[in-house]
Amino acid sequence: MAKTVQVFILILVLHVLESALANKFSSLSLADECSLLFQFKESVSINKSASIYDSRAYPKVASWNLNGSDGAGNCCLWDGVECRLGHVIGLDLSSSFLYGPISSNNSLFNLIHLRTLNLANNDFRSSQIPSGIGRLSQLINLNLSNSFFSGKVPKQISYLGNLVSLDLTENYKLMLQGSVFQNLVQNTSKTLREVEGYVFALYFGCVYTFPSFSSFLLVFVLLKNILWSYFLIFERPSYSYIFKYTNK
Repeated sequence: MAKTVQVFILILVLHVLESALANKFSSLSLADECSLLFQFKESVSINKSASIYDSRAYPKVASWNLNGSDGAGNCCLWDGVECRLGHVIGLDLSSSFLYGPISSNNSLFNLIHLRTLNLANNDFRSSQIPSGIGRLSQLINLNLSNSFFSGKVPKQISYLGNLVSLDLTENYKLMLQGSVFQNLVQNTSKTLREVEGYVFALYFGCVYTFPSFSSFLLVFVLLKNILWSYFLIFERPSYSYIFKYTNK
């Protein structure tokens, strides 16, 4: 009986802490969000080699400043930042010379009102996509293409239930497990319209059903993944992706 009471108390405490943390971030002011963005700027490195495929690339975060005249401290006026109704809702840092991995506890992932995030054409040094991405539950558009991400796509990406568009193309060492893909599609069955990721190595162990999702799009995506998986195996052996599909 005593153990049962202890377990109940522990669960109650954890629930209270979780609620408190959620309330903390849900009540973020614009000043708080500007501070989080500036912390993100301070945490990343800039290297001109990181966006060599775009001649128009420039370091957008370099001009970010919390202190200054003429509204320089207002992050809604910063390069690549979009605000609405007093919150940061969009961040376009594509081709911004961002270099090096981003940790999962980075302040970027506390911007819970973000609806668009574009980190395309940077160089994250073959690091994994940070699991913290799953905290951005309001995301509608996510573009991480051509950013040198590698390893397994974290399961937390399937938590983004409001996604309409997802682009993970041209990350040649990135792998998406079948279970993660299944959960992603199921969780976004009413919203997801565009899936780009033809270099994924998908691991399927059974037939999956995807309710309320375009059959044509599914077939197109799966076929594109199959073709590219075989291309990578036979034409680019240095990558050696393994594709497994079992139709049971």
